[in-house]
Amino acid sequence: VHERGMSASVAFRPRTRYTVTLAAGAKDRYGQAMGAYSWSFTTGAVPSSVSLGLPGGASYGTYSATREPIIYFQATNTPAASFTLYPLTADEARILFHDFGRRSFPFTPSQPALRTWSETVSGAADEAVLGSTSLSGGGPLAKGFYFLRTGGNLRSEFAFAVVDSVIVTKLSNDELLAWALDHDTGRPLVGAKVH
Repeated sequence: VHERGMSASVAFRPRTRYTVTLAAGAKDRYGQAMGAYSWSFTTGAVPSSVSLGLPGGASYGTYSATREPIIYFQATNTPAASFTLYPLTADEARILFHDFGRRSFPFTPSQPALRTWSETVSGAADEAVLGSTSLSGGGPLAKGFYFLRTGGNLRSEFAFAVVDSVIVTKLSNDELLAWALDHDTGRPLVGAKVH
């Protein structure tokens, strides 16, 4: 309760009419009684949205060069979710993955889109629908760096690498141990140059 007001935390349903009624008799800090009061309002629809279902708020990730890359998304109050996939140069990938201070907003890839597509979304009004889509349209993507943008407004961009090998590291106070491994099997890569 504040000196001239009070608040309550309530979760409202969309497109619903509510009436708030305050009974007479509530007192302020000076002992003055408040009269009865009532008002009504109707909540609006949940805004149309599409967002990517990325773990832990990630904005970049990795996919295998031998498997079809799938990404999940959530959509509300829209008949379709649209996607655009771009290739990235090595410099653009470095900026998006590591050098955030050099990133421009909004980010625009330098190369033309590889593909643009939509996924149909079916669900009740104001219901969040979970969907998935193939980033390649079927089959694996070629090794390299990519950037995905949705037609949504929340968590709607994702940079990723498609790889066949990975470097796994272990760091101590004065040493760094690195393993060069096959992405899919985890087996060591024999004769790989690491720099």
